[in-house]
Amino acid sequence: MKSFNASINVCMQNFRKWPTNYRIWIILLLLIVLIHSFSKGYVEFCEATDIKMGPWLFVFLFNQTLVKILFFLPLFLIFCDAPFVDANQPYVIIRSKRIAWNAGQVFYIILSTGIYFLAILSLSVILNLPQIEFMGGWGTVFNTLGGSDAARALALKSVFVSDRTLYYFSPYQAVWFTFLLTWLSGIFLGLTTYALNFASNAKSVGIAFSAFFLLLDAGFGENPDIFRVSPISWSVLEHIDIGNLTSFPSIRYIYAGFSVVIAALIAITFFVSKRQSINVSAPV
Repeated sequence: MKSFNASINVCMQNFRKWPTNYRIWIILLLLIVLIHSFSKGYVEFCEATDIKMGPWLFVFLFNQTLVKILFFLPLFLIFCDAPFVDANQPYVIIRSKRIAWNAGQVFYIILSTGIYFLAILSLSVILNLPQIEFMGGWGTVFNTLGGSDAARALALKSVFVSDRTLYYFSPYQAVWFTFLLTWLSGIFLGLTTYALNFASNAKSVGIAFSAFFLLLDAGFGENPDIFRVSPISWSVLEHIDIGNLTSFPSIRYIYAGFSVVIAALIAITFFVSKRQSINVSAPV
């Protein structure tokens, strides 16, 4: 229990730095700009038809690969200074011991990633409140955009509603699975950056490997064979096989894949934290 409390304290110490961390404010500004930009087409459709949409826009922000990549990129501003060793960390490590300190950093990556995607979900509703109506189903707007070529006919940019998502998932299921899978993808990126930066004592190594997985998804995310080894690609509901009807992986495969890679990365962080020297680095 003492080690667990120490881990929580290490985690919360990182969060207490957020109000004075300029990168966090940049992330918030970037999210507002991105969400406003990529929801504009949906808003224009609502205005043109005088019909309000349900609060489900979050699901469709990740349907287009390049748009999805743009929403993952700000995570690098959170994790770019991994393993988060500033001037006071050596004293924190002495008091908490290395295992508890590393566990706290892992907790921080998991929780901060969850907060990040919750922020996207919340902002996708808040920024579009004038055009949103709270309802239990998908509603006319998303059903029309997913079941017709209305978006193309009206030349609406960045609008893509998957008819497969509408057919196989209820709105609540789609929001939950999109949040969960993007969260797990973000945890993968954060732990990869943290583990490899820590092991190499160089902040560029982990970022480079994480960027590789983003590029892998951007370049080959539509290829089912690449999809099976691309954790970032697993965050798209459109590419989950349901009923063995496609060559894409099933949700069980995706859950198993995330479990294995995340567990392996956590194990690497504990292995490295017990052996690697702790070097104070300048803030990014």
